[in-house]
Amino acid sequence: MRLLVVGAGGHAKVVIDSALAAGLRSPAVVGSPANHRELLGQPVVHLAEGVAANATDVDGFIIAIGDNATVPPVAEYCAARARTRQVIHPSALLGTDVEYRCWHAARTVSS
Repeated sequence: MRLLVVGAGGHAKVVIDSALAAGLRSPAVVGSPANHRELLGQPVVHLAEGVAANATDVDGFIIAIGDNATVPPVAEYCAARARTRQVIHPSALLGTDVEYRCWHAARTVSS
């Protein structure tokens, strides 16, 4: 599986690290190349160009943007072109009383 990571900051680093640790192919990273040309060894390409160019070559995307005001329009744009995905780091631990629920960006945009 190949993942499209949308974002090029700290959140994206965690997602990329988790994806690689989980054995996924090198993710495509889209964000602002003006701020970051590369993130954890992965080239960063511009959002619109990156999503359009990679939509057929990826199995889904994860929004990895820390600015909550930016997430809804970006998620809507991406959801029209690819599926939302999740990745969990193989060494992640959850407490016995923790209930895990998958969050889908596309669902929150449409509600």
